[in-house]
Amino acid sequence: MGQPMLIPVKQQPRLPPLSYAASARDDKFRSRRRGIIIGATIAGSLVVLAALGVAILAHRRYHKKASVRLGSQFVSPKLSWPQNQYGLESSNSFAHMIKGGDNKLLTGVSQFIDKPIIFVEEEIMEATMNLDERCKIGSSYYRAKLDGEVFAVKPAKGDVSAELRMMQMVNHANLIKLAGISIGADGDYAFLVYEFAEKGSLDKWLYQKPPSALPSSSCTVPTLSWVQRLGIALDVANGLLYMHEHTQPSMVHGDMRARNILLTADFRAKISSFSLAKPAAVDAAAPSSDVFAFGLLLLELLSGRAAMEARIGSEIGMLWREIRAVLEAGDKREAKLRKWMDPALGSEYQVDVALSLAGMARACTEEDAARRPKMAEVVFSLSVLVQPLSVADAFEKLWQPSSEDNIRIAGSVAAR
Repeated sequence: MGQPMLIPVKQQPRLPPLSYAASARDDKFRSRRRGIIIGATIAGSLVVLAALGVAILAHRRYHKKASVRLGSQFVSPKLSWPQNQYGLESSNSFAHMIKGGDNKLLTGVSQFIDKPIIFVEEEIMEATMNLDERCKIGSSYYRAKLDGEVFAVKPAKGDVSAELRMMQMVNHANLIKLAGISIGADGDYAFLVYEFAEKGSLDKWLYQKPPSALPSSSCTVPTLSWVQRLGIALDVANGLLYMHEHTQPSMVHGDMRARNILLTADFRAKISSFSLAKPAAVDAAAPSSDVFAFGLLLLELLSGRAAMEARIGSEIGMLWREIRAVLEAGDKREAKLRKWMDPALGSEYQVDVALSLAGMARACTEEDAARRPKMAEVVFSLSVLVQPLSVADAFEKLWQPSSEDNIRIAGSVAAR
């Protein structure tokens, strides 16, 4: 490449100045970008304002639903109680607060249920036709349709704080769920409101059947099938196992009977009536009393009769004594068992499975509480027995009497 060439000139050349002004096209672009930024800012502000409005509306609706009218006041359903000798809270301070006109937020009822709902007493009385017998379900519940939803309401008698505390501690599919409460004009509890079980209490399906329920009758009425009875027994056992071993502290029901077992539309069982429930630590023998009561319930499911009933003359029939006579009949026990079973079942059940269940019931009702099985053992065995026959074959004799006519309980099985 050659050397640069230098040309002599008389004066320096005059070049045009550089121009940094934006073109018309650049102005248009900047204007458009500025408009986009302003529009996005306005839109974002509107979204934030809309979300804030929705949150305020939802907040107001929730507090409107959660409040209860007492005279001319609205009181939030939150309350705290002092503790009694068992560590359970008393509701006496609630009545004092309402009567005294204290309107501050209270903090206890919301502990008992997920979404506390306070129902007006007058509405419950109207929905139950003033507690008419036609609305009654079970021993102490009434059917009530409130705000378009059906509930089971229970009149609150005495101090129900222990039952409320119990409902705070439990959450299980086989225990009835507390939906809300109702407060009377005196400021104390008027009703406890529970989820509704469409089929009512178990006792009405077992031993309150009319004669037409028997197979010999030409007229048939609904009765519990064998499969349904097995499912109910397992549901109740699971509920008791949960109370005994999976609550803190461990709890006992204390009033296990057919009238306190409620059935859903698909015949799933739910334990109800916790007014006698208490911590197991209060009475170390209490869990075994629940086991005894479960054994009686199992006998009722098998026989279709009450655990104790009056017979001809002054005789009192006791199922737990009758089943011992059946199981101790040697070679005749199968024939005696068929005669003892609920005739409404016909030939629907397997005799070997029925013998196993009868043996389980006998073990649960042992006079010596120390010899009764734990609910974990019962749940395990029932879980196997409700399986298809091919699965249950190896286990069906678990609770049958041995050659020495004693109940053979195979080890201690933990249903974990």
